[in-house]
Amino acid sequence: MPLERAIGRAILRGLAREGIGISRMIGIVRAAGGGYNYQSMLNDARMFTERLKYQTQITNLTGNQVVPRAWMSEVQLGMPYRYRVFGEVTFYDPDSNQHVVKTSSFYSDDYLKKGDYEAEFMDFFEKRYDEENLELISFKQTSVEHNLGYSY
Repeated sequence: MPLERAIGRAILRGLAREGIGISRMIGIVRAAGGGYNYQSMLNDARMFTERLKYQTQITNLTGNQVVPRAWMSEVQLGMPYRYRVFGEVTFYDPDSNQHVVKTSSFYSDDYLKKGDYEAEFMDFFEKRYDEENLELISFKQTSVEHNLGYSY
């Protein structure tokens, strides 16, 4: 079941980026053999579409502003933190002499300004990617989830 859900979530994430409706997304996942519990699929689809809903606005916020609560996805994180912050991480790969962009996330208990989340990511993860021989260049916040049941 965990593998089926992982496959389904990967498909849902891609479909959400394309702007496909939730019902159609679930149909595509099932047709691809990535089906799992319907309610879990529905929750995952809603989470991915909600996370992308305000991505442009969040990306365009200047570094000295907080993301408005209305732009946050309200989700059950499954971790004892208030927020999960998503962003695009840019690395420099000296082996290929190229810049690489990946999506990453981290958890936080602090309701910070966008620039402060970016600095927190850079400080905390600076050495983490040394093993992969990647130089961490930047983190640009794209979305934030708020853990249901936790105060802001």
